[in-house]
Amino acid sequence: MKRRRLALLSAVLVLGCGATTPDGLSQFLIMRACATERELDLPPGIAVAAIRTERRRNYSMSDYLQDRYLEWILTEHRDAGWWEEWASGNERVAARNLAIKVRTGRWPVSVIRSGYIMSFGPAQITPRTALSACRRLPIVPDCRGTVRELVVRILGTKAPGSIAATIIAFERNRFCEGREKCELSIAELLTLYSVGADIVLGRLGKIIPGQFAADGARYGFVTAAALECESLAK
Repeated sequence: MKRRRLALLSAVLVLGCGATTPDGLSQFLIMRACATERELDLPPGIAVAAIRTERRRNYSMSDYLQDRYLEWILTEHRDAGWWEEWASGNERVAARNLAIKVRTGRWPVSVIRSGYIMSFGPAQITPRTALSACRRLPIVPDCRGTVRELVVRILGTKAPGSIAATIIAFERNRFCEGREKCELSIAELLTLYSVGADIVLGRLGKIIPGQFAADGARYGFVTAAALECESLAK
């Protein structure tokens, strides 16, 4: 309860001053996440809560180094055609090995080294998931453009908010496809963001919320983010 009150207080304070939240997220990232949630009919604050939960649970020095690695690749390869081939080639390998990923939790080493399924930026988004979501939901402005432009945005301080919201909507739509009635809870949406609908459907065919969703509620991220979005909408 104490953690939740502190999270709510931080949300109120950050809306009134400064451009960065205490946990390092930019005000613009939060604004774009909230706006995209409204556009895609998502619960208010769900994307910001997902980002904060991911950062709390998993962000470390290795993630910082991964970001520098991706920046190096972007510097080395500026041609849009190279990035289109990078995405299509790695997606073919990922698609062929999806069943192995579902069974073992591991991707081929070549795909890992390429950076295609690594998590990057303040929202810890993988290029593979971002590209898949943005191609299905191109109405989101931050999703438009070339592969390279999208990868650059993943590392930014603004666009990751709307891209994260797009990913949640994409995973929801993919899981609900073909189902007559599909109303998902906050915990189920957080689980889809963390695991991915393809993995959930490949394993059990149903969503079983785990520790990621539990932490989002336990640390007050869901409630605080909803408050932030509601305040920004006024």
